[in-house]
Amino acid sequence: MLEVQLFTRMEGLRTWTELRKEGLCGLTPDEKAVTVSLLDAAEGTVECVTDYPSDASSPINLGGMQYYRSVIPIEEFVSTLRTVSQTSRRNCYLPRGSILRVRAKNRFDARPALDGLGEWCYLDYSKNL
Repeated sequence: MLEVQLFTRMEGLRTWTELRKEGLCGLTPDEKAVTVSLLDAAEGTVECVTDYPSDASSPINLGGMQYYRSVIPIEEFVSTLRTVSQTSRRNCYLPRGSILRVRAKNRFDARPALDGLGEWCYLDYSKNL
């Protein structure tokens, strides 16, 4: 399993619950682009939060809003990842703490996606088991 923590502008621990209670998202389009590029070469599943149930999900209720802790295919995650400027019928969100747990079918190298991003992105390969 690979764990990736994204340090986002608005989706941090303090605002995550408040955003979900209001049905909102604080992920910016450029943060989504980096997240998608990190997972672009991977096949497998990712642990995230969705606003729809999946086969392997458990419910979370936040301020009357229903969400689910879900494990979904990476392709589904990148296609439904919600940003501040985009919403759809089915949305997924980064988990609280912005830590993505990815179970990849094959080992993949995310370093090319991080080239040129400097301190904005950090990948801890000690978590790649």
